[in-house]
Parts: sequence; C-alpha cells; structure tokens
Amino acid sequence: MPTFSKHTLEVEAKKYGFKRDTSKIDKIDFGKIKRELFPVIEVKANFDLDGMKEKAKSFITELMVLTDPEKEYLEKFEIKEYHPELLFNDEQIVARIKNHPMAIWKCKGG
Repeated sequence: MPTFSKHTLEVEAKKYGFKRDTSKIDKIDFGKIKRELFPVIEVKANFDLDGMKEKAKSFITELMVLTDPEKEYLEKFEIKEYHPELLFNDEQIVARIKNHPMAIWKCKGG
C-alpha cells in the first residue's frame, strides 16, 4: 500500500475526529444502508451488514498502522511544519510536492 494513501487517510480521519476509532462504524444502521448504499449497488439480497462492518473495521485497523516517519510527519504537520521527505524517498516526488499550495496553506494556519 502506498505511503501517501495511508497519510491521506490519517489526515482526513483526524480532521473528522476519527483517530483510528472504528466504533462509529457500529452505529451505521440498516436504514442508512438502504437509503444511501442500495441505490448504487447491484446485489442487495442477503446483505450482511454486521459482516460488512467487521470487514471495514478490520481493514481500517490494519491500514492505519503508521510507520515512525509517518508519525513524525503528522506530528510536525500538526505544529505547522511541512516535511514531505518523511513520506517519500524519491527526490523527484519530494521536489514536486514540497511547494504544494494546500500543504503550505495549512501550515500557515489555513
């Protein structure tokens, strides 16, 4: 799994108060699934909501294990320091994203 994807998910999760807590998944009820998911999926019969919840929680728990450099990146980003080199070893990638407008804006208090 690419490091950037894990980073992106962690930042988004933190922004929405998720913090690797999967307990909110347990609050999803069948009514919500029927209203919001059923219109966009083909197979609705035998939909195992509890099984899907367990799969989602397992996937998220495994995905959200951060490496030490990822943890350091997030800690620094939290105090408005942007260090993409902590996430990428490829100098070309770092060169392309070191001046990313959104990251710079967030580090300036955005």
